Amino acid sequence: MDLKTLQLKLLDILKEKHIPSDEDEKYIKDVLSSKNLTVLKDIIYFWRSDELARYCNFTSAYLKKINAFDDKVKEYYRVHNTSGYIEVLGKEFLNYLKSDIDKLTVFVAGFELSMIEVNSGSENDFFIETCYEPSDVFNFVYSDSEYPSEKKEKFIVRVSSELENNFTVINTN
Repeated sequence: MDLKTLQLKLLDILKEKHIPSDEDEKYIKDVLSSKNLTVLKDIIYFWRSDELARYCNFTSAYLKKINAFDDKVKEYYRVHNTSGYIEVLGKEFLNYLKSDIDKLTVFVAGFELSMIEVNSGSENDFFIETCYEPSDVFNFVYSDSEYPSEKKEKFIVRVSSELENNFTVINTN
């Protein structure tokens, strides 16, 4: 086995993509049965999740509140090649969450990504549409409020460096 093939197999093992087979070389079988492999996966997950929790603190707090943080980080890591730079990793993770099936996760990730962009100096305006009252979302994430309910009316959150606190809520009804 050449070096590139070995490295790709090891990466697949770390990302839990490798499907063991009888045709695997002895070295690969030894790696798969190693106790150290579990420790290595735990270390990788710890550092990735710790970085994301600090960089994407609003979205991470939300995901932790609904007990989805660990699953989302593992799911993201398993499917994507990740950058060593948290600024890139964090934005890619938030973009990934913007395609989630849960509407509230999509809103939270989109809002935080827009805030990060504006706080990083973007002159662009960002508009995030949601069927959740944004103050209900903030209260849920940062206090003991109950999970926000969907509203019939739509809300648009404008994120811009031109605004005080960098965002405002527009009720479309």
